[in-house]
Order: sequence, then structure tokens, then C-alpha cells
Amino acid sequence: MLFAGLEMSSADAYLNEGVTLLSCRLLHVGTWTSISVFNHNANGNKSRLLISYNDSSTPVIEKSVSSRLRATTDKPSKYEVKITLWMYSLGCDDEGNFSCTADVSFAVPEAFGRLNIKGMLVIYLEGSAS
Repeated sequence: MLFAGLEMSSADAYLNEGVTLLSCRLLHVGTWTSISVFNHNANGNKSRLLISYNDSSTPVIEKSVSSRLRATTDKPSKYEVKITLWMYSLGCDDEGNFSCTADVSFAVPEAFGRLNIKGMLVIYLEGSAS
């Protein structure tokens, strides 16, 4: 159970699955200014996917991923914020580590999650020709 701090989800997905969900959750006891979500590529480079500001309910998505990413900011309570990301049209390069950071009034370590690509999803229908 998370009492205060950040938590980043992980997910297993297929290339043709349609939509994959990742989330970043902040439980806090003070004020927060912004929350950012990052992708870490295989070379170790970190690039921001989005930033969400406390005074807005709509995250700002980086232009380079805006056609494949949707996000929402929910504030279920005074002390909780959840950023939900929906990723469309996954490619092999999307596999890897993701993280989130928060600009808060106390020290919070960066939280990490992982997206694992399992290959292509194949569905066999009973009675179809082989």
C-alpha cells in the first residue's frame, strides 16, 4: 500500500491489441505543481511524454506522440492524483521503461514501470479454415 509518493504501473501488451493503459499515481500530503511521465529508450535516453499541471484537468502531451497517446488527470481525493495514459498503435520501439516524477513540496523519488511487448495477438475462430 502506497502511503505517500509516486507509483507507476507496468503492462504486458500485443502489437495489434488496440489500446494499452499505463498510469502514474501520486499520493501526497502537501501541494503539487506538476507531474511528468517519461519514456526511457534502449539507449538510456529519457524523453517526456506529457506533463500535467495542478491547475488544469487536461495533461499537455508532447507533439511527437500526440497522435498515439491520450491522457487524463483525475483527482479522486484532496490527496491523490492519477494520470492515465492510453497508448495506440504500439510498435516494438514502445517496449521499455516508463517513469513519472512530481514537483511536490516534499522529496519524492521517481517511480518506474515497464511496458512489455508480447508480439502479435492471434485469434482463432472455431470453424474457420486453417
